[in-house]
Amino acid sequence: MIRKATPIEKIICYKFKRKKYLKLALTHSSATKYHKNSYQRLEFLGDSILAFIVSDYLFKIYPEADEGELTSLRQTIVSSIALAKISKILGLGKFLRTGNTIDNNEISDSILSDVLEALIAAIYIDSGLNSARKFVEKCILSYMDILLKSPNLINYKGKLLEILQSDGSQPIYTVLSTEGPEHKIFFKIAVFIEDKMLGVGLGNTKKEAEQNAAKDAIQKLIS
Repeated sequence: MIRKATPIEKIICYKFKRKKYLKLALTHSSATKYHKNSYQRLEFLGDSILAFIVSDYLFKIYPEADEGELTSLRQTIVSSIALAKISKILGLGKFLRTGNTIDNNEISDSILSDVLEALIAAIYIDSGLNSARKFVEKCILSYMDILLKSPNLINYKGKLLEILQSDGSQPIYTVLSTEGPEHKIFFKIAVFIEDKMLGVGLGNTKKEAEQNAAKDAIQKLIS
């Protein structure tokens, strides 16, 4: 007997052969006693798979773009802000398994971003790269025009790098402190040129905190 697709499988247009990977991709660390039973390892793998698929896609559809332009496009599309936006469009938050410490109605953008990356890895493990590619193209890259035009998706790290490289400088990001429980760590990160601090940023992920630090640095440099 053929198994019917679950509601989330209908949304993502993919039916898992082994549903344990879908369950793992939707399990937050607050909902399980053991770290390995949450989506975090999948998120690590999904991040790399997504970067490869998006890079390959952009390389093919923009044959005249140089490496700098391609990098900027990719950074915008795979940013935590963009992925959180896609997660909201797909409604992934309502399928997430969380513990009592997290209210499902107030799931952070960083968690939504991580879940989407974990889902990409889960599909890859379950069925291979082609299936993961189809999911990324249908559920992420199909929204590329919207993502690239959104003013909320400015790649501040990329812009700061462009500003500083004009005189040969290279920004260095350093974690100043971390606060909170393991499932909800809050990062404070500073961006430096050699020993000079340019800006400081806060965020629920290192990516988010680095973006905010770069934004702070740009605002100070142009003020």
